[in-house]
Amino acid sequence: MRGQYPGIRSSETGGHILPPSFHGFTIIELIIVIAILGITAAVAIPIIRGGLARTQMMDATEKITTACTIARARAIANPRLRCGVFLDKSNKGVLVFFDSNNNSAYSAGADEIFRPLEKFSKGITFYAVTGDTIDNNAVLFKGDGSAIDGGRFGIQTSAPVKKKVFAVTKLTGAITIAAGS
Repeated sequence: MRGQYPGIRSSETGGHILPPSFHGFTIIELIIVIAILGITAAVAIPIIRGGLARTQMMDATEKITTACTIARARAIANPRLRCGVFLDKSNKGVLVFFDSNNNSAYSAGADEIFRPLEKFSKGITFYAVTGDTIDNNAVLFKGDGSAIDGGRFGIQTSAPVKKKVFAVTKLTGAITIAAGS
């Protein structure tokens, strides 16, 4: 019986010789598998992070453009009201409001909220854009669709850093989006 299976003796089988198929993995094989997994993770993690940053940026861009579109449409629908988008830097999001007291800014408690705060994904923040910036952290639209004031503001992801700049044209109320610098 001894020469029938080239293998090892096992106390679990009562001293019988086990066939080679019961041996298991060698330490070298395990190290090779772990090295392959490590290399795969090292390549995949930056790709996944970049995709996450792009997704977060697209989500924030969609929230801002939707809020601006709604505010502009509400202002056009009722020319007596000035409707705006508040760029809430502390809560990292946007809300649509009616400028009830006509002060060209969002006044919590005084202005009626038309669309509640929509927060950005974690990792998205506003950043200061050089040049013509938005006053009072608000974009306001008049009944003819134009903006009260034109200007620019930006958003960015944390890591890897990706930026977008939003420019509001005073005369038409149009919003253009460009890659940030």
